[in-house]
Formats: sequence, structure tokens, C-alpha cells
Amino acid sequence: MKPLAMLNGVDDDEAPLDTKRGVLLRMVDAKEEWLFGLVDGVSEAALLSLVESRAASQSVVVELSKLFDKVGVENHVTELLKLMVPWHRYEPRIDENVELPPGVGSDVAGSYGDFKDFVELGATNWVERIVQKCDHLRVVVCALAAHASQLEVLKWARANGCPWDEVTCESAALGGHLDVLRWARANECPWDGATCAGAAKNGHLEVVKWARANGCPWDERTCAAAAREGQFHVLEWARANGCPWNDTTCLWAAAAGNLDVLKWLRANGCPWDRYTCSVAARAGHLEVLKWARQNGCPWRKAACVDSTHPDVQAWVRRQPDDDDDDDDG
Repeated sequence: MKPLAMLNGVDDDEAPLDTKRGVLLRMVDAKEEWLFGLVDGVSEAALLSLVESRAASQSVVVELSKLFDKVGVENHVTELLKLMVPWHRYEPRIDENVELPPGVGSDVAGSYGDFKDFVELGATNWVERIVQKCDHLRVVVCALAAHASQLEVLKWARANGCPWDEVTCESAALGGHLDVLRWARANECPWDGATCAGAAKNGHLEVVKWARANGCPWDERTCAAAAREGQFHVLEWARANGCPWNDTTCLWAAAAGNLDVLKWLRANGCPWDRYTCSVAARAGHLEVLKWARQNGCPWRKAACVDSTHPDVQAWVRRQPDDDDDDDDG
């Protein structure tokens, strides 16, 4: 992995935080291949979606907490992730003086995970008691409640001054909780393109339809999310109704190994570039890589041969060295 100093030309400790974050965000926008190695492949999508969305504080705590719950991240990688987003806390501790309910183990009591469990169970009384002691947890209540379809917790949170932002609507959409989304919007919760993308990711077409009918914006993330998760019905409806897409849509289909989706995308005019091959190789999807190359997808052979999958490496090495094309297709 390239050290941060190589990215901005200054010593890590001397570089302003905003400078470092800006450099990394630009590298994400450019789909630099080394960035895909920051975390395990299972969380590449979460990482890029998070950074791409320029997540606000509520999103950062919720999404990064889920990300780090899934994979082990080395310390230097954690520091890089901190630079990408305005993130101030991970796994905030609940005050030791808060009395916790029976059944919560003392070894994990006080963790963000416990608080998340209380919200998801709809235990408003416990949520209230903990928030009174740990004011910094207010920022995540609305998003957690929306994702868990705990409307009463969400109502309590708003009545008691807990902030919300676009991530609340996105969280409701991810879970397919249309009733929660309706209430949030009726009470002036903001939303953005991530709402449609979140619903598309998990195949909640009715949520996408309602959101669009009620003025929710969408962008390329909707098609990319549907392609990544193999949600054909959402993808087809979105395209039939004018949802934009770009080469990232093919990238995510390839990264997930969804060859049928990739074939459909190309048959319907979706653009691709060399990163389609790069992510397929990195994820070990040899059949996807072969099909992409056979159908004219550009690649950079050196990037694909770095795959940790022996069968992919062997196939890539057998390809002629002059069969290298950096042009987008």
C-alpha cells in the first residue's frame, strides 16, 4: 500500500487534515486501484459508497461502525479511513454509571453495539436513559431507528432533540420501511440520492417508486447498487424511467461477480472502463474477467495480474503482453 506521504508529498503529521482527506477523495473519484486494497473485498462497496457520499456525521458513525464490525482493519488503515470522512468517534463508550438491563454482559456493556441493540429492539426507555448520560449518541439514534423500523423510537428521538439528516431516509429505504420513510418525509426529514440507492441495493422497488413519485432525486448510485446486488427488477425499472448510469455500474456488477447483470448492462449500452476488469480480477471472478475481455473491455494487465487468486493470475499471465488497453470502452 502506498503511504499517505506519497499521496500528498508531505509528512503525515504535517499535512492538514482537509488536505489529506481531499487527496483521498480524489483518488476514490479516480477509482485508484490501490484503494481497493484498504479493506477486505467484502467491504469495498461499503467503503467506496461511504466516501463517495461525502457522509455527514450521522452517516459516518453508523456506516463506519458497521464496516469495522465486519472486517479487521490494521491501525494504519484505520488512520487512513479517519482521514476520508469527518469522523470523530468509533464505538463510543456508554457511561459506566448507566445501569444496563439484565442479560447485557459486563465484558461488552457500554459499547456502541449495545446501544444499537436497544434502539433496534425498540427499548425507548433504555435509549432515553443512555442518551441522557451520553449526549454524543444522539447523533445516531434517528438513523438506527429508521433502519430497524422502530418508528416509536424515531418519534421519541425527534421529540427530544436528536438530529437527523439524509441518512435517516437512506436507512429507512435500505430496510424497505416505507412507513418510516413516509413519516420522516412528512416531518421534513431531508433526503438525497442515497435514498433511492439504498432501496435499490436491497431490492425494495416499491420504495424506489414512492420516493421518485414524491420528488426524491436519484443518480448513478441507484443503478450501481442494483447491479452490485443483482436486483434486476429494480435495475430494469430504473433504466426504463430515466435513471442515469455510468461505468461504475459495470464496475460493481463485475466486482460482485454478477455476470448475467454485466451482460445485460452491456447489451443495453452501459459504458465500462478498465476498472471493470481490475475489480473482477481482484475479486477472483475469472469468468467475468474472461467475458469482459472477450467482449472488448479495456484493461491494464499489470493491475489484473496482482490478483491474489491463482487461477486469475495464471490466466492473466497467459495473455499477450501487448494486449493492454487503457482506453475506456
